[in-house]
Amino acid sequence: MFEMLPNDKQNSVRFVSDAPTEKIVGKTNQISATLELDPDNVAATAVGVFEVDLTTLKTGIGLRDRHMRENHLETDEFPVAIFRLIRVISTDKPALIPGEQVQVDAEGELILHGVAKTYRIPVTVRRAAVTESGGSELRISAEWTLKLADHKIARPELLFLKLAEEQQISVDFTMAEKP
Repeated sequence: MFEMLPNDKQNSVRFVSDAPTEKIVGKTNQISATLELDPDNVAATAVGVFEVDLTTLKTGIGLRDRHMRENHLETDEFPVAIFRLIRVISTDKPALIPGEQVQVDAEGELILHGVAKTYRIPVTVRRAAVTESGGSELRISAEWTLKLADHKIARPELLFLKLAEEQQISVDFTMAEKP
């Protein structure tokens, strides 16, 4: 079992909205996660839950952050985005050897704004060297495209050209093996 390293400022979830008149980047490091992964059989991994505190997303402009949370993400009602791993579809290597990485094609369900949608996401999992306690750390990164309409998130009509319908999502975080 692997768990998110707490208070690791290097952990991040990021979105990029690249619209015709403005590029907006939002980020948070308020992530929690658990993952059951057998390093000797990565394809057998089928249990993982990742949660993001949407109330902490920041774009660098306070007023825009407030509008994003209140009017579009509606974080009073939907404060958290949850990704549940359904299955590992494929891997480029069967085992995750310390100091190496594996490319994984994962399928999971993202619950965002109260709407669940299944995504197929390419994920890179890098395993750090085994520690003295016998455990190891994983560095996980992934990128995919999310359509606002798929999660019933309204685009602001007055700022239509400032917010793209598709958002580029990236995640990057570290997990530690629990004894």
